[in-house]
Amino acid sequence: MVVVFCGRALPLDKELMLKGSELEKHEHLKGVLIDFLESRIATVVEQFSPEAADSLRDYSPEALAQVEEASPAIEEEAQFKPRLISDSEFEEFVQYDLPLLDNGDYFKTFFE
Repeated sequence: MVVVFCGRALPLDKELMLKGSELEKHEHLKGVLIDFLESRIATVVEQFSPEAADSLRDYSPEALAQVEEASPAIEEEAQFKPRLISDSEFEEFVQYDLPLLDNGDYFKTFFE
């Protein structure tokens, strides 16, 4: 059993997730996500350097306001809204794809 978070498949304790109490499930899932986030945060922190900072975009409100004034393309980007999946797409996923995620060969086609 896995949870997909930030495009990564994180392993879960199947027995605990199926038979544990709500609190045990919550704590287990939280622990798995915390472990993942701690490793990602460490990776990001290691990458920071004065040289790297020069290429980072400034996301402060003031800097964004200046960029929006200078570039109408930013306004178009800000108005972009992601396409939500339809009910039929969701049902198709639940009916066909979701049960196959425990199939190792099927899983590997998407996550390796």
